[in-house]
Amino acid sequence: MSLEKDNKKFICGLTEDSVMIYDAVQSTLNKKLQEDTEFIQELRDEVIDILDESMQTLNDNCKEQLKDQIDEFIQMQEQKIKELDNKMKIMEKTIFKITQINEKLLKKQDKIDKFKDCILSIIGISFDLIVISGVIWLITKLFS
Repeated sequence: MSLEKDNKKFICGLTEDSVMIYDAVQSTLNKKLQEDTEFIQELRDEVIDILDESMQTLNDNCKEQLKDQIDEFIQMQEQKIKELDNKMKIMEKTIFKITQINEKLLKKQDKIDKFKDCILSIIGISFDLIVISGVIWLITKLFS
């Protein structure tokens, strides 16, 4: 960019050497600006890469922690399931024993019912015999 082309009013007071110096300074400044811009872009890219790596590391760490927490939770649930399974087995055994005891009680109840029926039959027969013997006694008393 030449001072001649960009700003005509300064040309009148400047020498050709001044314009060349101005153009050289302007060119150097533009070149330096371009270099600084490229350097800043490289720094920006490096910072982005570092941030990406940091985020990935953080993400990996979070994933690992989450995985550990999930594994711990699963282990706790498996332990609870085992405990419940053991309790269920104990309950099944208890129910089985109660069922056996109930069956024995039902058999004993049947025996008691049969014995009761037998006693009631004996009492009935005895009552019948008492009535018959009373009738026989009365008949013998009447005829004697």
